[in-house]
Amino acid sequence: MKFLHTADWHLGRALSEYSLFEDQSARLAQLAEAIKDHQADAVVIAGDLYDRSVPPAQAVSLLDELFYSLTQKMGIPVLAIAGNHDSPERLSFGSRLFSGAGLYVEGKASKEIRRVTLQDALGEVDFYLLPYFTPEEVRGWFPKEEIRTFDQAFQAILSHNLPRIDPLRRNVLVAHGFYQAVSPEKAQESSVFSDSEITIGQSDLMNLSPAASLFDYVALGHLHAPQAAGAPHMRYSGSLLKYSPSEARQKKGFTLVELGGKGNDVSYTPLNPPPRRDLRAIQGTLEGLMADNEASEDYISVTLTDEGGVLDAMSTLREKFPHILGVRFAAREQDIASASLSRAFQEVEQIGRLTPFELFERFYQQVRSEPLSGQREELVREAVRAALEEELKH
Repeated sequence: MKFLHTADWHLGRALSEYSLFEDQSARLAQLAEAIKDHQADAVVIAGDLYDRSVPPAQAVSLLDELFYSLTQKMGIPVLAIAGNHDSPERLSFGSRLFSGAGLYVEGKASKEIRRVTLQDALGEVDFYLLPYFTPEEVRGWFPKEEIRTFDQAFQAILSHNLPRIDPLRRNVLVAHGFYQAVSPEKAQESSVFSDSEITIGQSDLMNLSPAASLFDYVALGHLHAPQAAGAPHMRYSGSLLKYSPSEARQKKGFTLVELGGKGNDVSYTPLNPPPRRDLRAIQGTLEGLMADNEASEDYISVTLTDEGGVLDAMSTLREKFPHILGVRFAAREQDIASASLSRAFQEVEQIGRLTPFELFERFYQQVRSEPLSGQREELVREAVRAALEEELKH
């Protein structure tokens, strides 16, 4: 079976002040062409179809037109899940009705992972659709288990579904989140992150190791750079387009996955057709950049290395790069970084001289935007005093 693995479309997104609607529309047309060219049997979308929970009408119309074209005109099944940017309820609307037409959309995670079975010449393939979830919602499904972290939530869901996963059949997991089949330290070190993603840390990490032998392929979404998640058959397809200057060097597109018979190696091929407009980061002096570069319609992020001040740099650069995203000044950032480092050392030194009560008092004021006073102050002083006394006993 051949299918296209894609994720993180973020339909409705803008880049600086520029709408990406035409760029996204062109990219989805390329996806449809890739399906025809490679005779794919299905499309798998691993979350973040939209950029926000209430997407603009234009983005909804674009997705509706694509889904209709794929399922009704081309007869290609589409399997999609919600990511953290999507609204589960909105994405799930009509999903039971649409499944009869080959459109399988799972917006909200559930205790039993939704299973969709497709067939090819070699038999059936089971796709398990696991949308983005939080520990809070999973905790209610397993009241006897301690579920505080994303990983504990994922392991509970996986364990509960083990009896439903037939090891003799070809199985594919579709999921959205920060997954890796390596240690937390290694995951942070080896994963490629982008500025356009929300903050991702070890508290979000879910261990894919128990799933490695259960599934023939794991189609992931959430990280915008195409990459493996600790094993070759567990992969992030990456985002549809480049969504920040930090992604300028990444290759974007989709992944063509081919499943042979059970137990055979799975092949995957990155497909990276040229975008309508590329996103590039360039660096140099203003004079050098204007002299050495051809005029371009690409999205351009500029870092100027001029030592002194540069008058009206943005307007000058816009003459050659009409879709310029912004200008950074390397020398100025260096000065700011040095000053920030000095301030940071001073703050650490000051914090080291604070008492436990003063530390909590500062924390309280930062979180609540009000001073600690009255009865609350007395309660905290008493708690700190009791804790210090207990510590002295030991």
